[in-house]
Amino acid sequence: MTSEQVAEAVRRGRVLTARNSGNPSVASPNATGGHPLQKGPEPNRSGTGFFITAEGHVCTSYHVVKNASRLAIQTSNEVLPAQLVRADPANDLAVLKVEGKFNAVPLGSSPVPRLGQSVLTIGFPNMSVQGTAPKLTRGEINSLTGLRDDPRNFQISVAIQPGNSGGPLLDFGGNVVGVVRGSLSEASALQSSGSLPQSVNYAVKSAYLLALVEAVPELSSKLKKPRRATDRKAEDVVSEAQDAVFIVLAY
Repeated sequence: MTSEQVAEAVRRGRVLTARNSGNPSVASPNATGGHPLQKGPEPNRSGTGFFITAEGHVCTSYHVVKNASRLAIQTSNEVLPAQLVRADPANDLAVLKVEGKFNAVPLGSSPVPRLGQSVLTIGFPNMSVQGTAPKLTRGEINSLTGLRDDPRNFQISVAIQPGNSGGPLLDFGGNVVGVVRGSLSEASALQSSGSLPQSVNYAVKSAYLLALVEAVPELSSKLKKPRRATDRKAEDVVSEAQDAVFIVLAY
């Protein structure tokens, strides 16, 4: 690497480290402030979430809602208050609840996703720059384990940006097989290996979300049944799932 490339890498690494108040050697959370569709106070953080029941139970990343004094979700046409129901900080997961009836996506339990399997996510990255329309990205499962062979996570090539955290990682049946978590810290990778990571991103496996759901009384009985077929067209999966995905606002 040239001296100019190293300097730029260090600068970028500092920015990423500043975004992550936790351990910079692990996946950097992808949460950031944004601009809600409706007027109101600016949130401290925003991310992505998705409905797992028609009764308004929501999944997102814990680091998106951590230490928030107030939570809300921004759908395509309204802002709704949300309450934290259960959190799993160790696996970076949270379940919220809003009032109303909604479209939900099914949580996949089997078959277990395979190495190389195609997956996609819908989310709201960099809203202040990219806007508040949902963004689709596609890729593959690059590894069945995460950072340092962490069995709780997938490594994925699906492109993610700040604001994608908490979004559903979907198979081509429309089942949630993971929850988008973050990216490998560029600063840490540069320090340890001397090179910058290329599309090294992570998602928490849906098995850990299912375990969290089972800890909430009567919630598991409200889940939508997963689809057996996993080879549908991407546009059909997106058309079905996009109404269940929304912006999470943390104040």
